[in-house]
Amino acid sequence: ASSLGIHSPQDLLLPLGLGLFRSSPFWSYYLYPQGCNFHKGIDGLCGEVIRHTSSCVSEQSCHIFLDRSRSRLHILYRCDDEYRLECRRLNRGSFLLKKDERKRDFLQISWNRLNELLTVKKYRKTVEK
Repeated sequence: ASSLGIHSPQDLLLPLGLGLFRSSPFWSYYLYPQGCNFHKGIDGLCGEVIRHTSSCVSEQSCHIFLDRSRSRLHILYRCDDEYRLECRRLNRGSFLLKKDERKRDFLQISWNRLNELLTVKKYRKTVEK
């Protein structure tokens, strides 16, 4: 993947136009929507990947973990012999999941779905008193 100029999620997630990201047929994307314990570091998240997929994090895979409130997101991937963890936290709102995604422990998602997940947020309505 590094021969393609892909060294980090920033290289993968380049905004084009209205937030669409360029796609790559060489990567697989896995979403873990069930509320991950974010006290786990890289080793703990690698353990979650093994527990769910029965395989280690490969250079061509990107694993996206959400916390229970869906306001924080961790992106785990491997570049050569180095594991990397990228974190995102929303100031308000939550990352928007589809109904069928909320019921799954993990699932493979498309590049377009990753794009939607990172760009479309859900904001709670405030109730006036």
